[in-house]
Amino acid sequence: MGDNIPEADVRPVISNLAVSPRMRRFGIGSSLLKACQEEVLSWGYQELVLQVEEDNAGARAFYQRMGFDTLFVDRAARRYDTSGFLLQNVRCSKLTLRKLLPQSSGARVPQSSAQQSGMGLSAFFDRFLRRPAVPPPRHQ
Repeated sequence: MGDNIPEADVRPVISNLAVSPRMRRFGIGSSLLKACQEEVLSWGYQELVLQVEEDNAGARAFYQRMGFDTLFVDRAARRYDTSGFLLQNVRCSKLTLRKLLPQSSGARVPQSSAQQSGMGLSAFFDRFLRRPAVPPPRHQ
């Protein structure tokens, strides 16, 4: 690996974190990511790794706000293109990102909105799933 990346046999990796475009900006992605961080810490790991496509500026900005740093760029990565009739495996560039998590057992990961409100994570997401993304029209 790179010069500043320690070798490890096992690393926790986030894969396919996605939030529906109409449900973005409600804190769902942040809450999911924070829940992943808490779980990773409970497993005894101090880092979290993920990949994001280089041309996905919104996701890159989100992960940067959440404390992830770029480790390297894979210019020979592949992804599935679903824009046509047939599913195609096409070349793309992906950034590999990593976030170092607090190392001491007393360190705290920032609480998600669900934890701050005192509800469990499943109840938190259940609330979002039941809430319409757009308010229903008023009947006159």
